[in-house]
Amino acid sequence: MDERTNLVIDLNRPTTEPVVIDLSQLRGNSDSAWEATEVEPTVTEDAWERAAREQRADVAPRASHTVPWQPPAAEYPLDADESPWRDWIRPLLSAACLLFAAFCLLKAIPGSPLNATSSANESLASVVTQPEIRTRKIEEFDVGMRALGRNPIRGEVETAPEPDAERLRKLVLQMTKVSGRNLSVKLLRPLAWIEANGVVEGGTFFLDLPEMGAVGDAHVEAILPCPPIAPGSGNVVTGVFAHEAETGQPILSVTFANGAYIPGVTDNHPVYSVDRNAFLPIGEMREGETVQVEGGTTQITRIATRPARPGEMLYNLETYNEHVYQVTTAGVLVHNSCILDIRFRGARGIDSLRTATHHDISNAFSQSGFKPSSHFIARVKDIRTEQLGLNTFDDLEGMFRNGNIVDANDGLKALVHGDMAIIFNPNTNVLVTLTPW
Repeated sequence: MDERTNLVIDLNRPTTEPVVIDLSQLRGNSDSAWEATEVEPTVTEDAWERAAREQRADVAPRASHTVPWQPPAAEYPLDADESPWRDWIRPLLSAACLLFAAFCLLKAIPGSPLNATSSANESLASVVTQPEIRTRKIEEFDVGMRALGRNPIRGEVETAPEPDAERLRKLVLQMTKVSGRNLSVKLLRPLAWIEANGVVEGGTFFLDLPEMGAVGDAHVEAILPCPPIAPGSGNVVTGVFAHEAETGQPILSVTFANGAYIPGVTDNHPVYSVDRNAFLPIGEMREGETVQVEGGTTQITRIATRPARPGEMLYNLETYNEHVYQVTTAGVLVHNSCILDIRFRGARGIDSLRTATHHDISNAFSQSGFKPSSHFIARVKDIRTEQLGLNTFDDLEGMFRNGNIVDANDGLKALVHGDMAIIFNPNTNVLVTLTPW
């Protein structure tokens, strides 16, 4: 990933619970709370009603005063024209009838907003539940931070406990690739691992991380205390790798249907394909392919290629346990491992390794960081190699992608896959030979 790529670090999920307003907390113009208190309406008696009441009660007339309103006694029925409701009940009923008629008329009109209530509510629910994604540029990451991502291939996931900062140290390393390009590395490693690998400040040791593109002698610039492990969700970043791009190296920019955009990525970086249920090099994916994002899926709409810019830096992270992280504001899921860049673009029209020329095979490794020896090329073209199942350039690519690196004799390394192994010099990355294993 280039330095403009953003990684997901957090999700701020808004609640979908309905808002409940507690009316007991509302206040009127006074300091007292609005409570469910019933207040009886009052009415002022006129002089005629007061005289009649006092005559019945045989009491002396009194001054006018306000009393709780009571329904009139049956023996003193009010005439309909004298009803106290007449001044407002009729206009209210008329207004209600007009409103109901208007509602029915609007409801009957095609395309009325009143008929879109369900879809509007669904759209609102979609907006409310959409998580807010926070991102950080990949170049700003350091070990000890966290990056979100869950690996859908659960067989790849480790279940080690959370890293213990007291038992870890931060290593600052500098490497030079076979091509002469620089590689800067920051790692979190246990004290026991540091001791077992003979890592000392100012010294050099052999770093063997082929899945991160870091194989060879590493100069130890510093051994530092482990920074605080970031709290919260997500996977702890245990490695940060900054690669200086090779001259003319193809860099892809990827656009997605939901508007997400990866500005720069090497074509061997694995992205999760929902269609094929596997992590695939982005260079092998096609437009229209479905990928996993935060909360769902989207499709690749465009893949463009450009040559690397002079001095361009490409970044990758090593993440704890899950081995994945999410990029862009949409949270596109990618793997933290990079498949060894053995693309064999110049040999795609050749059906068999046996019919390939020495130049074909040598040229196929031109941008891989490996240098095939003449003996290695001769063994690739040998009929016995074909009989062991290594027939095409695709088969050879599979060895580099899926093989495991183990120690061989005389300080050499072996990339083992199936019944065969590629023996190479880890200091020079020269491919020495191909042999049964």
